[in-house]
Amino acid sequence: WKRPDWDGGSRISGYLVEYLAPDEEEWTKAATARNVNYTVFGLDRDQTYRFRVTTLTELSQSVPAELPEPITCKEEQLAPILDLSSIKGDTLIVKGGTDLTITIPVRGAPDPSVVWMHGLQQIQEKGRYFTKKTREFTRLQIKKTKKEDGGKFTITAENVVGSTSAVFNLKVLDKPGPPSGPIVFDDITDESVMLSWEPPKDDGG
Repeated sequence: WKRPDWDGGSRISGYLVEYLAPDEEEWTKAATARNVNYTVFGLDRDQTYRFRVTTLTELSQSVPAELPEPITCKEEQLAPILDLSSIKGDTLIVKGGTDLTITIPVRGAPDPSVVWMHGLQQIQEKGRYFTKKTREFTRLQIKKTKKEDGGKFTITAENVVGSTSAVFNLKVLDKPGPPSGPIVFDDITDESVMLSWEPPKDDGG
């Protein structure tokens, strides 16, 4: 709510917040709020309540201002949202042998379930892979990253309202492979030898 346009000539000391429960005739005090907002706790789910707020001053109080419509207490419904702002671009680059932790904020109501995919395979908690899900975030940990950990990762969050997916790529930098093919020599002189070879099949990233 907003502060009243006129305080009656006396300093405002607070706001009386009240609610009327179902099948009751008397209003119940929820709190005396100092600010112009207040969250009422302890209400029953799927019950309908009326609410009103009264301005209090040091000398008097106003006529209560009541919400025009009753409110039914029920869980908010929100489609899942994944926040990948911590990943710059669409690719993560890590050095092979290091531990990787990726934390993605996730929202939704009811609390969404989350699935991590590496390529076409769902990630299971085993070996070097660990996942965690709270109401605020989802997390993937990979211990001692290897070259084969690189590739496409997909996160899918889903609840009764809907689902959303996000994709990023992981690139693991590691030691390059040896030169391919046999090393051959040519142009032999009494002072030099020209050597040649093929690039390695794996450049290490």
